[in-house]
Amino acid sequence: MNAYSSSDKTKKMQTFTCFAFLYLITNAEAQQQISVKCGADIRLQCSAEIEKGVIYRSIRWYKVLTPDLLNGIVYINMNSSMVKVYNGFKRSFEFTSDDVLSLIMKNSTEEDGGTYQCFLSAPLGQQSRKGEIQVKILGCSKGQIESILSTCIYLMTALLSVTLIAFILIIHSNYHHFQMAVSHWSAKNTVG
Repeated sequence: MNAYSSSDKTKKMQTFTCFAFLYLITNAEAQQQISVKCGADIRLQCSAEIEKGVIYRSIRWYKVLTPDLLNGIVYINMNSSMVKVYNGFKRSFEFTSDDVLSLIMKNSTEEDGGTYQCFLSAPLGQQSRKGEIQVKILGCSKGQIESILSTCIYLMTALLSVTLIAFILIIHSNYHHFQMAVSHWSAKNTVG
């Protein structure tokens, strides 16, 4: 009886694993990763799996700020060709009329790195699609700039400190010589 129940548990576990795997495959988002040199143009190609024969109503692009917070970039109505740029996105971008599934951002900066999402809105009875693109910007690290600035500030502070100490020593030395000269002059004038 124990052998039967352990075999039964194994079969149930295998069946569950198989269904979980199938669920993940069918519900997985299409995700793409691209790396772009700092200053180069970024071309975001919507990675959503397009179903053949479906005429999608609209496409929306977002930048992912946190898993629960999206920053809207643009909404494009495919039927009327209406384009609405969201207010919260402060970056300029372009797309071509023959390829509204791609978004182009010129002269990339470190802030352009991150995750972007595109949503294809399907007509009633069809399935809407979602794609995700991970963008990595190479060669313009804000950390490097901050490190250089920090080093410059440190060196300037050290140089100013050394200059101040030298100035104080010179003043002290001159004051000491001045006092000796005054006392020597006083002694000479009081004797005579």
